[in-house]
Amino acid sequence: MNQSQSAEGFSTYVSFILIISNIIRVFWWQAARFSLVILFAAILMIACQFALLYTSVKYAGKIK
Repeated sequence: MNQSQSAEGFSTYVSFILIISNIIRVFWWQAARFSLVILFAAILMIACQFALLYTSVKYAGKIK
């Protein structure tokens, strides 16, 4: 997206689903303490998906 300056072809639904599933994983960690590595991976994935959504929104209105 940065190289082409376009968000064409990117589905925000995929990011939404991944954010929701990783938020559920973080809440699930509260109930059943599993590995901290998986918890940190979920938190990192949430941050990465928000960064990706920010980039896609930034270029969504631009037409090449």
